[in-house]
Amino acid sequence: MSEPSAAELVVVAALWIVSVARVHALHSGPAHRAVWAAITGLAVSMTVRVEPIAHAIDQLAGVHGAGVLVKHVAGLVAVAALFDLAVLGMATHVRRRVSLAGLAVTVVIMTCLFWTMPRVDSEDFADQAAGKPIATAYILSWTVYLGVAITLSARLFRRAHRASRHRVVRAGQLVLVVGCSIGTGYALYRAAYFGARLAVGPPSRGDIFYVDLSDGIKYLAMLFITAGLTIAGAPGTRANLRARWHLRTLGPLWHDLVPADHRLDPPGLSPRERLSRHVVELHDTIHDLYRRTDGQLVHRIHDRLATQGLTSHLAATTEASLLRIAQALPPTVTPAAPYTPPPTSPNPVERLTRLLDLARVWDTTAVRDALTHASTAPEPHR
Repeated sequence: MSEPSAAELVVVAALWIVSVARVHALHSGPAHRAVWAAITGLAVSMTVRVEPIAHAIDQLAGVHGAGVLVKHVAGLVAVAALFDLAVLGMATHVRRRVSLAGLAVTVVIMTCLFWTMPRVDSEDFADQAAGKPIATAYILSWTVYLGVAITLSARLFRRAHRASRHRVVRAGQLVLVVGCSIGTGYALYRAAYFGARLAVGPPSRGDIFYVDLSDGIKYLAMLFITAGLTIAGAPGTRANLRARWHLRTLGPLWHDLVPADHRLDPPGLSPRERLSRHVVELHDTIHDLYRRTDGQLVHRIHDRLATQGLTSHLAATTEASLLRIAQALPPTVTPAAPYTPPPTSPNPVERLTRLLDLARVWDTTAVRDALTHASTAPEPHR
């Protein structure tokens, strides 16, 4: 095999860059995992085409041409993940199960054909296998699954594009439709060429020209699909990164206030789901703490902070100080006139903003000093 072309290396590098950049999203939900699996599958498939990598796989497996099977199975996994992404959110998961069953059947057929066909090099498989019956059956079994799955994906992404309201997501889905459509053309071309090659014989230009042409179509489809996945997933990635940042900001407040037995944070949640739970847990805990404090205490804290010259974040510092004092009181305390906080906004963004303001002043000197002045509060009734 000749040295990999610059275009091939660019495709491989781009796929791995996107794959590594999206590793953080593996715990962000099935859609993000499907995107990562699709991109990583493409990256593995393209990497195995590089001669030293293919040779290393052959040597490691102890089987001549083992890289062929690895490359094609990785490609099928990428297409299956792409189809899985396309059907996510639909009312039925029948298509997902059918796709996985089709993937399993195709891999079994390919593996059986792989062990029975004459061994050819991993790097030059397509042009060396052209015209050979068992190798052609192997290629066609791979191509049929790819063609069906990617054609259905194109239709589903087109439907999603029409229904989506987010402009960036719509743009990414449109690019995915184009990429999947090119992939359909690639599958049709591949099936027609290898079928004709077996039935008619070698073309006048030779196999390499037509195989290189199909590779060019494949690279184009990969670039469009990778770009579409990146664009369509950008808003969700941005939201998850923002949720991670908010979780980090709320971390000290959440750990200090919410009792361990009140935390509903099972594994496997996305950052946005964890953030939503933390907001609810903090909101409930704060209201429980308010029942321990005297109604006049908040005014005394506010006035003391104001006389000390505090003007920045005065409301948040007052509330954080009140919570520090309430946290130090026994749970059995029942003031005669407990503090009644203002009504909580039903807007989740406003709720989060309030908690973030509390978290930013939670460990400040002004708030910690509130505990040393807690004696200014009247003796609570028990």
